[in-house]
Amino acid sequence: VSTQSTGAATSNTSMVPLAVFPGTTQIVKEPLGVVLIISAWNYPISLITRPLIGVIAAGNCVVIKPSEISENTASVLARLFTKYMDNNCIRVVSGAVKETQALLKHKFDKICYTGNTLVGKIIMRAAAEHLTPVLLELGGKSPLIVDKNVDLTKAVPRLVWGKFLNAGQTCIAPDYALVHEDILDPFVKEVKKVIEQFWGKDQQQSPDFGRIVSTRHVERLQNLLHSCNTSIEFGGKIDLSDRYISPTLILSPPLTSPIMQEEIFGPILPIIPISSISDAITLINQRPKPLALYIFTSDSKTADLIISNTSSGGVCVNETILHNICKNLIFGGVGDSGMGGYNGKHTFDEFVHEKGVLRRALMSDPSVRYPPYDKTKLANLNRLKKLDQWMKYSTVVGVAVVAVVIGIVLYFFWG
Repeated sequence: VSTQSTGAATSNTSMVPLAVFPGTTQIVKEPLGVVLIISAWNYPISLITRPLIGVIAAGNCVVIKPSEISENTASVLARLFTKYMDNNCIRVVSGAVKETQALLKHKFDKICYTGNTLVGKIIMRAAAEHLTPVLLELGGKSPLIVDKNVDLTKAVPRLVWGKFLNAGQTCIAPDYALVHEDILDPFVKEVKKVIEQFWGKDQQQSPDFGRIVSTRHVERLQNLLHSCNTSIEFGGKIDLSDRYISPTLILSPPLTSPIMQEEIFGPILPIIPISSISDAITLINQRPKPLALYIFTSDSKTADLIISNTSSGGVCVNETILHNICKNLIFGGVGDSGMGGYNGKHTFDEFVHEKGVLRRALMSDPSVRYPPYDKTKLANLNRLKKLDQWMKYSTVVGVAVVAVVIGIVLYFFWG
């Protein structure tokens, strides 16, 4: 794959400090080169095309490694990309672990990976051998907080939809719910009610409820469910042959149990009662930083308190999942949930290098620039520095004065 860039975008120029006047500065955005995208299986088209658009728009070439777990989609993408895309700039590599390991031996200019934390660490170690920067979207256990003052009839449909969308196989799905103990019983009752409204009494018969991607992942979820030593409040039906797990609620599993330590990535919702918002904040901060945090409350001050006292990749207040489609919001993780981010224009910015450029004309320089230095030169340099600071301040003041004058003129003119 060629490493030649296909173009560069240049920002607006700006004036320089007095020390290098006359001159101008600018930021030139140039392609990084060749990007490797290693994608996940749960949204196998979206998780490739969303970063890919920004990679191409920024002028890069790209190698795409779809997930072998979603093998049918990977096969279709390989065929269509080969047929319709410029193969000198865009290549698809099919395969599994062996092929991914072979790719990671090569030097890329950036690697974009979506998946779990364990593999993310492997990719980061491989990238470090070539000093290759990485964008890692790693998921994690995204908490959901339900305050006691919330209207459950409006909140629960949103959080049930977000949790069980794609049978819970969404990296930003609410992983567990922290529910104020004062509304625990009505909350559980409302969740059960909404599940049956969405998918019927027998959710396995609903054409709108998804399946688990493989029998291996069904078995993984089954083991998680059995390991929590807690009675199932709702659901719990498993059909291995159909790769089906029903929407399932479990109450108060031990915080040290595997289901509260590992990312669930399935249609199982642990519910933990809390006595205060402070308890929820403490519990969240005791765990690795999540990819998303969901807050349901009617009090904006409570939302602000949680946002300012926790760290997460993104936050939704009185909503789930949909921050991911707001193009003005960057989507990415922090800490164990990843690094870097993309979405809309942020995707373009993630895959360019911003190169600073200073332009000056060749003309005589002031003598204070060059040695030998004496007290007079140093004094003049200090005066120049103070003058530069004054000019920055006076520019702001000058703009304000001009605005006021214009405002007065317009007032009397229109008056």
